[in-house]
Amino acid sequence: IALTYLANMVSPAPSNWLGATSSYTSMGESLGWLGALMRALLIATQIWFVGIIAWPWLAQRVRGTSTGRLPLDNKWRFTVCLALWEVAPLLLMVRHTRAIVPHYVLVTLPAVYIGMGAVIAWLAMRLKEFIERSTVVASYPRWLPTATLLALTVALSIGQTVGVINELATIHSGSFDGLALPLHYGTPLASESDALALAQSAAKRLHATLSIASTRVQQEPLGYLNTTDTNDLPAIDYISAGCVAMPSADAGASQVTLVVPGSTAASLLPQMSGVTQVDRIPVQGGKPYLLYDIQPSAALPNSQPIVPVARQGPQPANYAYVRLAGAGEALAIRWSGTPPLHVTNGNGVRYWYGADPRGGALANYTATAQALDAAGRPLGSPLHSSCDRLAWNSQVSLITTFPLASSVMQGGQIAAWRVSLQMAQAKATRPSIGPLLMETGAITFGPTQTISAPITFDSRLP
Repeated sequence: IALTYLANMVSPAPSNWLGATSSYTSMGESLGWLGALMRALLIATQIWFVGIIAWPWLAQRVRGTSTGRLPLDNKWRFTVCLALWEVAPLLLMVRHTRAIVPHYVLVTLPAVYIGMGAVIAWLAMRLKEFIERSTVVASYPRWLPTATLLALTVALSIGQTVGVINELATIHSGSFDGLALPLHYGTPLASESDALALAQSAAKRLHATLSIASTRVQQEPLGYLNTTDTNDLPAIDYISAGCVAMPSADAGASQVTLVVPGSTAASLLPQMSGVTQVDRIPVQGGKPYLLYDIQPSAALPNSQPIVPVARQGPQPANYAYVRLAGAGEALAIRWSGTPPLHVTNGNGVRYWYGADPRGGALANYTATAQALDAAGRPLGSPLHSSCDRLAWNSQVSLITTFPLASSVMQGGQIAAWRVSLQMAQAKATRPSIGPLLMETGAITFGPTQTISAPITFDSRLP
């Protein structure tokens, strides 16, 4: 596994990592042959390491002597250091609690490349000796091998330099795919900051509150910028991957929402009544962000009411069947009420996960929906919908969506749904040294608690 990761690290990146419109893509494809060469060199380097380290013992066995001091010269010691540099970080990962990903082995790359260089130098010396002994090439100039190697090195360097220059020009032009992970991590911060400034201005102009419906990749940088850069208006920044935050029915103002393409909000809001698109904001490295003004009276299309139950906490208020981009038919449920959040000094942080301490306590929410037939028997497995890193306060209601299999929709057997809602509140731990509070820390979500016990309501399929 370690060699596989190392092979991924030393090989050229796949062209799709660079973005479909990136000018670096063609350069990466033209150097694709380097992948096989680098993998071969990686294997040769490991063999070279083992051979150099084991040679003193092998030499004794070959000579038939097992006594005396081993000839451990500086070359051997240097090779051992390189091998330890490569192996030691991997040994530290033998016992781990999280999946190991390739960038964890970045610390080993200097040793790997030095080893590759040593192998290439050894091969070059053997090639030079062969050429000098060969009668076939004796008539060629002595400087030819060196000149050939130098020409190849210069040509490769020029190619890489041209590719990097083209990539920088592409980034400055904005015509690249900002979500082509892992070489890009979303929209450039300057462009996101401009989009947030426009959203802030629109919210002030409309006397509205502000929220940001993000994807998982965009949520942290947008929340950080909102809290630290354009912090004159509090905003709720959450991951809209199965949910949409709305103004509650009794909210005193509408809600302006900055919608990131690819989020659930981008697919659901255009279908709703009481929602108006107020702006389309161009950004670098991706599709434009959309700005919506959502009224407290906004409603799902063809929504049906759910009979309320006298209890504390959030409750399902109405439901509808909608169509989501990339997911097809889905059940959408709107929840009203406020969860029992407790703001403490532990989670009143500045910008972790985009949390704005003025917007309420942060939590992850998971809604569960179980389809039932006319006799109340479960149909299939329960469906789950998450809404992560949401600061849910009294001015907010929540819509959760559950994609449905086409067979479920066409079967016509669903007579009711049983739904519930769970919450895992965020807790930040920030170490301190005396009166000095450290800037870094850890944030966890939990324990999970049910904030809306299972409620069953009748359902009519569209």
